[in-house]
Amino acid sequence: MKKYYIAIASFIIALFMSGCAVFNTGRTANEAGSATDTQTAKMSAGTTDYSGTTAGSSGSSTGSSGSSTAGNESEAGAENEEASEVNAADETDENVAEQGENVTEPGENPASEQTEDQTAEPTEEPTEEPTKEPTEDPTGNVSGTANTEQSTTVSAGGFTITTDDGTVSQSGTTFTISAAGTYVLTGTLADGRVVVDAPEDAEIELDLSNASITCSYDSPIYVKSAGKVKIKSLEGTKNYVNDTRALQTNEADTTGAAAIYALCDLDVVGKGALTVTATYNNGIHTKDDLEIKNVTLSVTAPNNALKGNDSVTIESGTLTLISTRGDGIKTENSDVSSKGNRRGIITINGGTVTISSACDGIDASYDVVISGTPVITINTHAYSEYTASDCKKTTSTTGVKKSAGSAKGIKADNQITISGGTIVINAMDDGIHANTDVALADNSTPLGNVTITGGSITITAADDGIHADGTLQIDGGYVNVLNSHEGLEGHYVNVNGGEIYVYATDDGVNATSSNGRSSDGLITVTGGKMVVEVAGRDVDGIDSNGSYKQTGGFVVVSNPAADSSGNMSAVDADGQVSVTGGIIIALGTVPGNGGGAGGGRGGRFGMGGMTSSSSLPSGYVTLSGTLSAGTHTFTFGSTTETFTLKASVSSGWIWASGISSSNYSLK
Repeated sequence: MKKYYIAIASFIIALFMSGCAVFNTGRTANEAGSATDTQTAKMSAGTTDYSGTTAGSSGSSTGSSGSSTAGNESEAGAENEEASEVNAADETDENVAEQGENVTEPGENPASEQTEDQTAEPTEEPTEEPTKEPTEDPTGNVSGTANTEQSTTVSAGGFTITTDDGTVSQSGTTFTISAAGTYVLTGTLADGRVVVDAPEDAEIELDLSNASITCSYDSPIYVKSAGKVKIKSLEGTKNYVNDTRALQTNEADTTGAAAIYALCDLDVVGKGALTVTATYNNGIHTKDDLEIKNVTLSVTAPNNALKGNDSVTIESGTLTLISTRGDGIKTENSDVSSKGNRRGIITINGGTVTISSACDGIDASYDVVISGTPVITINTHAYSEYTASDCKKTTSTTGVKKSAGSAKGIKADNQITISGGTIVINAMDDGIHANTDVALADNSTPLGNVTITGGSITITAADDGIHADGTLQIDGGYVNVLNSHEGLEGHYVNVNGGEIYVYATDDGVNATSSNGRSSDGLITVTGGKMVVEVAGRDVDGIDSNGSYKQTGGFVVVSNPAADSSGNMSAVDADGQVSVTGGIIIALGTVPGNGGGAGGGRGGRFGMGGMTSSSSLPSGYVTLSGTLSAGTHTFTFGSTTETFTLKASVSSGWIWASGISSSNYSLK
C-alpha cells in the first residue's frame, strides 16, 4: 500500500510539473512572437538600438533560457519531452534575437554573422550628394556646373540662364557658357551680353524664353568658340536681341560684327518669335554656315540683315529682313572646303521671306538656289524705305545708269537656279543677275548663268529684268517682267518652256556679244510661251547680237514704234533669223527693205540688222489694221493662245507652218 501511495504522489508531482512546463512554453512563445514583431517594426523603420541587441529580444531569450532549467530530472520521460519543447522555444527566441542583431546594412556582406556577445556598431544613414549650387565670390561673380539631378541657374537682375547639363558663369552682366549643353535664357538683360566660349567640338543650344538682351558695347550674343550653336526661340515666346552701338566706322574694330555674332556654324530655329535690332553693323552674322528654320524672325541692321560667310540656308519660317545701308542676305567666301563643299551658296527651300534693303536683296558670293515653295518678296533702294547713297541708281533720258553701288534683287557671282517658289522683286537695278566678271576664291571662272525650271517670278526693275553674263535659260515656270530697261538679257538666251511676259523700255530680249563687238550672241526658242512688248525710241522687241533661231513655242513681239527702216523692230538680228517651228507674231513691223542702225546693218522685212543673205521664212502672212491695247486671242488649228498689249499697234506679220490668210483668227 505504501508503494501504491508513493506512486500516486509521484504521478501527481509529475502532472504538476508538466503543467508548469506547458505554461512556461506558452509564455515563451508569446514573448518570442512579441520580440519578432518588435524587431520587424524596427527593421521597417530602419532604427537600430545602439545597445548592441534589438530592443525586447534579450529579455525574451533570457526568460526562455531560465524557464528551460525548471523541472525534475529524475522523471525521465516527461522531463525529457518537456525539455525538448522548451529548448525548441529557446532556439526560436534566440534566432529572433540574432535576426535583430544581424540586419544587413548597405555595403555589408550579408553572409557575415554576429555572435550574441558581439556589440553592433552604430550604422550611418545613407547620405545624399549635396546639390551643387552656384558659388558666389565677394565681387558678385557666380559660377555653376550642372549635375544630372539638379539644374543650375545664374542670374543678374531680372535675367537668368538655367542649364541641366552645361556650365555657365556670370561676371557682372556678362554670362559665359563654357561647355556643351542646353541653356534656357529668360528675362531682361538691360546692358550685358552672353558669350559662348566652349571647346571647338561642343554643341550648344540656347533656348530663348521671353528673353530680351541689350548691349551697348559689344555683340549681345557672341559665340567665340564652339562646334555648333543653335539659338531656339521656344514656342509661344517673344524674344529680343538689341545691339545699340553706334554705326561702325572703323573696320579694324575687334568687337563682334553683329547683334548675334558667331565664329562657328549657327542655326536660328524655333516656333517662337525673335526680333534682332542692330545699329552697329550686321544683324545676324556667322563666319561659317547660317541656317534658319521655323522661327518668326525680324532683323533690322545698317549693313547685312543676315550674313553667313560660307553659306546661308533658309528651310522655313517667317522672315522680315531690313538692311538700311547694305544687303538683305549675303555670303562672302567662294572656295571649296576641306570636305569638298563649295562655299558661298545661298539656299532658300521654304518659308516666307520679305526683304527691304538699300543695296542688294540677296547677294551670293557663289550660287543662289531657290526650290520648294518659299514666298519671297524683295524691295531694294527706292522701292524700299532705305536709299543709302552708296547703292544709288541714277536715271537719265537714255535709261538707267549704273553707279558704284548695286541694288539688285537677287545677285550671284557664279549662277542662279530657281525651280520653285513665288518670288516678287522690285529692284532699282537688275531684278536677277549672275556675274562672270568676279574672281572666285579658287581662281575658277564663274559661269554667269541663270536657270529657271519652275516657280512664279514677278519683276519690276529699273535696269534688266533678268540678266546673265553667261546663259539665261528658261525651261519652265512663270516669269513676268512688269517693267524693265531690258527685259531678258544674256550672252545666250534659251527659252525651252514656261510662260514668259516681258515689258521693257529698251530691248525686250537681248543676246549680248562676248566682247561688245563680235556677233556671237544667240537667242533660241524651242518651246513655251513668250510675249514681249517694248516702248521707246531706238528699241527692239527681240535683239540678237548674233542670231535668232526658233523651232517651237509661241512668241508674240510688239513694238508700236517700229518702222520699215529697221531702226526699231520687232525682231532685230546681226546674224541669221531662222524660224522652222512654232508660231511667231511680230507686231509693229512692216515688211519691206530696211536700212539704218536698228541694232545692225539694216535688213529686210523690217528686221533691222539682218545680213543681206537673211530673209523672212517663206510662208508668213501679213497683218493689216490695228490691234488695240487689251487682251487678244489667236487661233490656228488646235492652238489657241491669249495675250495682252499695253499699247495699240499697227501692221505686222505671222509665221507658222501651214498658215494662210484664211485659216487663222486674231481677235
